[in-house]
Amino acid sequence: MSDNWKAIALNAQHIRVQFDENTDIAGLEITLINELRQPILRQKVTSHKMTIVGETEYPIFVQVGHALKYVEGSGGAKYDEAEM
Repeated sequence: MSDNWKAIALNAQHIRVQFDENTDIAGLEITLINELRQPILRQKVTSHKMTIVGETEYPIFVQVGHALKYVEGSGGAKYDEAEM
């Protein structure tokens, strides 16, 4: 399951989760996890391409089943703080 989907921050408030078209999404659930590794949102997968509202200024992760991925492009504010 880990190679057939990706998660990308579209902007500071939106995350795109996209599954390969040949992936069976029936019964799948997405969990957003914050930088402290705490679940902040659970949602059923309803489409191969989903946009979820979520704060992306700090690092965020998406879990599908046992697969956990970093949301590409999230964490801008956290990394800006580290450079100061």
